[in-house]
Amino acid sequence: MPVYGRSSDVFGRKVTILFAIITFEISSLLSGIAQSMTQLTVFRAIQGIGAGGIMAMVFVIIADIVLLRDRGKYQGIIGAVWGLSGVLGPLVG
Repeated sequence: MPVYGRSSDVFGRKVTILFAIITFEISSLLSGIAQSMTQLTVFRAIQGIGAGGIMAMVFVIIADIVLLRDRGKYQGIIGAVWGLSGVLGPLVG
């Protein structure tokens, strides 16, 4: 996550979050077509790097666009949705 913060300062927020999303999406696809447990483990690790970047960048972007007094509320909502998606996603399918 610290790498994404520095990257967003150097390359910009949009480029950095797009990189994280693309990394997550491609590694998700590769995880789905993995032929061995080793491949699945590697692709899931890369997927985690992308997911961590998405989460970090969402908080950075919220900090950029939301007023300081409202920032905690919005970051709390994002954190709650992130947590609920991990619980509800498998139930929904």
